[in-house]
Amino acid sequence: MEVNIREELMLLVDLQDVDDQLRDLALDRGDLPMEVERLRGEVDEMTQLLDERRGELNEIGHEIARVRGSTDDARTKLAKYQQQLYSVKTTREYDAITVQIETAKSAVNDGEEKVLRMLARENALMSEISAKETALIELTTDYETKNAELRAKLEETETEELELQHRRETIVMRLKKPIYAHYERIRKAKDGRGIARLVGSACGGCFAVVPPQRHLDIRDATDIVLCETCGRILIE
Repeated sequence: MEVNIREELMLLVDLQDVDDQLRDLALDRGDLPMEVERLRGEVDEMTQLLDERRGELNEIGHEIARVRGSTDDARTKLAKYQQQLYSVKTTREYDAITVQIETAKSAVNDGEEKVLRMLARENALMSEISAKETALIELTTDYETKNAELRAKLEETETEELELQHRRETIVMRLKKPIYAHYERIRKAKDGRGIARLVGSACGGCFAVVPPQRHLDIRDATDIVLCETCGRILIE
């Protein structure tokens, strides 16, 4: 049992060393991966918004053409009815033509007002699209620059990182699952450190005092000892 515990602890030390090196590689990249991801999201969002606005602009263009056509038809009818007004012979014919004239006038007025509203929206859309196209160019340029920088950094450390990941997988395969699970849980919760050395009579991770009766277990590696305060696995 003593040999197994010692082997487990040695594996944990090796694992912590690998994780420290992987963390250093990640720190060297800084916020660049998150920045690239953020910019890519903004580029996608802006592209989608532009597609929507262009689609709306296209629909408004078709609608303006349709309404103008209908208004022109109403204007033609109005002219015809006004001409017919001079040839009516009875009051009944006059009243009927007058109703048709008013209906045609209303159609012309409604059509002209609708076209004016749509033209205003069309102009607003064209301005918005132009501004967003400029913004998209800037975002895309920024994204491509940052992404190229990130790729360069990744290429610099790709071989080293692959070797470390392979080494890590090998260690994890040899570790007992409950011990590894505890190490991972504490490592993720405690700034990347799942183990801590005994410094004097205290935990080297949180500096809480370790009960004297546990010192011998740690030094002789006869048991897996956890810090009662931070939960890190203690080693000598």
